[in-house]
Amino acid sequence: MKKIFDYFYKKNNLSWIIKSLFVILIGFLVGKIAIYLSNYLEKLQPSQLIIIGTGLIFFIILTISILTKNGVLAIAAILFSTVLGRQGQLEIAGRTPYLFWVEAAVITIIILWLIRASMSGKITWRKSISGVDTYLFLYLLVILGGLLIYPPIDYLRTGAILKTIFFGILVYFLAKVFINNKSKILLFSKLIPLTTLIFIGQFIYFIIQRFGLHFYYGTYEFHAWAATSWGRSNYLAAFFALFFALNLGVFLSERKMGWKIFSGLMSFSSLCFAIIISSRGAFLSIIIGIIFYWLFLPGKTIIKTSFMLFLILILLLSPLSEYTISRFSTGLAGRAEVWRDTFNIFLNYPLIGTGIGNKGFILLEKTGEYDPTAHNFILRELVETGFIGTFFLLLFYGKILIESFRLSRNKFLDRQIRYIFLGVTIALIIGFSHALVEPNLMGEQYRALFWFLLGFTAVSGRILHRESHKIIKENIVR
Repeated sequence: MKKIFDYFYKKNNLSWIIKSLFVILIGFLVGKIAIYLSNYLEKLQPSQLIIIGTGLIFFIILTISILTKNGVLAIAAILFSTVLGRQGQLEIAGRTPYLFWVEAAVITIIILWLIRASMSGKITWRKSISGVDTYLFLYLLVILGGLLIYPPIDYLRTGAILKTIFFGILVYFLAKVFINNKSKILLFSKLIPLTTLIFIGQFIYFIIQRFGLHFYYGTYEFHAWAATSWGRSNYLAAFFALFFALNLGVFLSERKMGWKIFSGLMSFSSLCFAIIISSRGAFLSIIIGIIFYWLFLPGKTIIKTSFMLFLILILLLSPLSEYTISRFSTGLAGRAEVWRDTFNIFLNYPLIGTGIGNKGFILLEKTGEYDPTAHNFILRELVETGFIGTFFLLLFYGKILIESFRLSRNKFLDRQIRYIFLGVTIALIIGFSHALVEPNLMGEQYRALFWFLLGFTAVSGRILHRESHKIIKENIVR
């Protein structure tokens, strides 16, 4: 069995003809399974069939990726599956949590990776551990300690939150496992625009399916629909805000005109869709991202300022923004009240917090209102993991953000690499800024993409600093 696996494991022994036949075979088997499931479950809607069909393609890619020892396709599958939406619902103790495509994709990757590792006798995950992960492990220890001291009030809710937390960490380490050389770092500049295109395509399809060819953006009806379709409105806009920054970095880095135009179009489209959805948090975070682009972007100040003013004018003066700007006069008092109540609970549990998932029930006991979210990721960590847990998590986030910024300013690296990480740096800033007013970091799919960026940055720092040190030594010898 091992000899057979080794034969197909080597790229040279698996011709493109065999690969194509293998795709057809796997596609046939997976299709049969999908038909069986669709007959077993309730009748699927056309939009669900499109999502499932797209997901099946990436599961096929995953299988070939593992068999050909090609982490590139596994990386693509993680990114693409983050924007495929929901796969369906599960019935657990009378509740119906969602199953997302990215969850199924990541589980598939892990299973196939373990099979590959057991067959080859090599497990490379230890190489993915780095110094910054110490803060992450300490953060997890605080979480586990908090659970022992303050047991969950609702085990299902605590379990769901823990699943989301550990899922993000899992994606983080998978990114560090599969990204192991410079070529895969550069591949990132191709995958991000393609991922954005998939996301935009789905969103447009859902809009047309719901409203037809004539829909009215900038209305409460459209905003309410966006809040319940693919995901919450702030959740959708959070994706578009990230893609705006990432694609802009790719646009600046690309030398080939075709990819430059494509990534630029994806960046501008993401900006427009983020405005259309009317999320105030995304709107503000994009403005913050544009300002940081102006600060960090090398070049003449006049050109940078003109570019920044152009983007901000689009945000402020475009007809797309009217409804978003009008929403700033409402809802701010509600946010301030949530922040105040959350902080007051933190003052009663300052060291290790209330324990994961308990905040809403403690608030219910004190005020008679149940609200499990804090609408601010720092306050959420403070109230559930205390000062100690929040301290370690912010150290972890801060180290990676600084690493991304350092890579964007490293003169010994290629210009293309520097601009890619300029985009990643701004994307992380946008993500953190948006998370100060919304709970988007706890969304399953968004968390997968965001923590993939964290893992991508952490492992790239190790790979690229090694290369820059080599260049410095060569220059010294000369």
